[in-house]
Amino acid sequence: MQYSFAGKNALVTGSSKGIGRAVAVSLAKGGANVVVNCSGSRAQAEDVAAEIRRLGRKSYVAVCDVSDQSAVEAMVAKVVAEFGSLDLFVSNAVYSDRELMVNAKMDGFRRTIEVSMWGAMYGVRAAAQQML
Repeated sequence: MQYSFAGKNALVTGSSKGIGRAVAVSLAKGGANVVVNCSGSRAQAEDVAAEIRRLGRKSYVAVCDVSDQSAVEAMVAKVVAEFGSLDLFVSNAVYSDRELMVNAKMDGFRRTIEVSMWGAMYGVRAAAQQML
């Protein structure tokens, strides 16, 4: 199914690689300007933003740890300041501790919840406040 995102502005968290990258590029192919978010892999994120710009769309990299609520709110506010609006928000950033549960340290579980659950909540909340 084809959708047109012409004239829309999107923010995709965790979009420097994998599924997030594919979503960001697909939105751009559909006509959207896309902000590429990463927390550490800036070079990969810059590659994604460059690919989006080659498609004729606006794009920049927003480095932000989505588990930091105030940083997420600032990131969303910057999207609105730069692009004029935020129309699409994709919460894709995740963290997963790769240790077997019986061997893993609790810090890994905490980080998983902070990024994957709270990060999604912070992003959806900040985006919705700009959209409504």
